[in-house]
Amino acid sequence: MIFSCFLSLRNRYNFMALQRHSKHNEKSFRLQFEKRFDYLEFNLSLLSIACMDEPLVIAFDPTYLPKSGTHSPCIDRFWSGCSGRAMRGQEPGGLAEVSLEHNTAFHLEAVLTPDSDTLKLKAQTRIDHYAQIIVDRAAQLNKCGQYLAVDAYFSKEKFVRTVTEKTDLEVIGKLRCDANLKYLYKGKQSSGRGRPKKYDGKIDMKKIDKRRFKKCYQDDQTTIYELVVWSVQLKREIKVAYVEWHGSNNKKVRY
Repeated sequence: MIFSCFLSLRNRYNFMALQRHSKHNEKSFRLQFEKRFDYLEFNLSLLSIACMDEPLVIAFDPTYLPKSGTHSPCIDRFWSGCSGRAMRGQEPGGLAEVSLEHNTAFHLEAVLTPDSDTLKLKAQTRIDHYAQIIVDRAAQLNKCGQYLAVDAYFSKEKFVRTVTEKTDLEVIGKLRCDANLKYLYKGKQSSGRGRPKKYDGKIDMKKIDKRRFKKCYQDDQTTIYELVVWSVQLKREIKVAYVEWHGSNNKKVRY
């Protein structure tokens, strides 16, 4: 009933509007909304019907919501991508399942990021909080996919380590264009004393060694190369997809 009311509302989404478009009293809606509802499990059940046997990728991304009042919970300064600066408001962390066939993200759940004082009491940082969201829901998320897609902000050692060690998910993210990466040494080790050679030089991101990188995709505009390398920042081996965009005469314009 609530969903049908939401679809018919043309003004503000509040309890008074729900009362005008239904047979129930405003207080009935308030009492019902005070009860806990498992939106994640509900949306996963709908998704299992709509996207049965389709390849899915889990996506996580916090978003900024402006708030001017003083009674809303979790008010703090959060990064606003539209404004390009931190602003006062709320930050829901959105979880979604992305259908590769439909090229569409289906929302699963939104989790509010606590304010700084609350995180200090828990001895947590925001990165700890973001990673804990995934860890707490790992059993349910694993039903729909094994890959977690995040943006460049989450390419941090603490987040990647926590998610990969405490869940069965693999993280797909974006690195900086000047990321500190090293080639892995695959040659013959010397028989003398000392530590075995592990790395074979730093990767020049502006001019990769295409004798080592393998071309895995190409079209009229892009070429993608892949290679397993060592990430100094993430302190682990990672598989890198290096994308080149071409302009006229097949000349690389950016990567």
